[in-house]
Amino acid sequence: MSAYTNNAIFTRIRASVLEEEPTANCTQTYAPVPSKFPTVFTREIGRFTPAQTASFANAQDIYETTWEVQIYSNLKTGAKEQAYALMGAAKSALRELYFVESMENPIENGSNTYYILVARFRRIIGSGESMPN
Repeated sequence: MSAYTNNAIFTRIRASVLEEEPTANCTQTYAPVPSKFPTVFTREIGRFTPAQTASFANAQDIYETTWEVQIYSNLKTGAKEQAYALMGAAKSALRELYFVESMENPIENGSNTYYILVARFRRIIGSGESMPN
């Protein structure tokens, strides 16, 4: 069993996405317009200690994390469908890690050359937890 680290979470998402679409570009490095399609951009976008878990010694080592997944597809026909299929793969991986989806919506990009779908996921993680197999 491994710890909940940024790399371990990203690796699970990447593996699930590549199972759905082996040619997908999976990255944690943001680019406003990806150089390759389809692209799945995912990263931790927030982390904080929930007030109810804080202690005077500040030794609780419990945090709430928010991850964002952005899907970019430029298919002439079926971009929306591809984006939702890739998001489904990312969701599957995050559900297995006990993340809860907090939002999902398409993003207007001002151009009809590609489709963007964004979702966010949250979870409280304690220092004693290990990722499920």
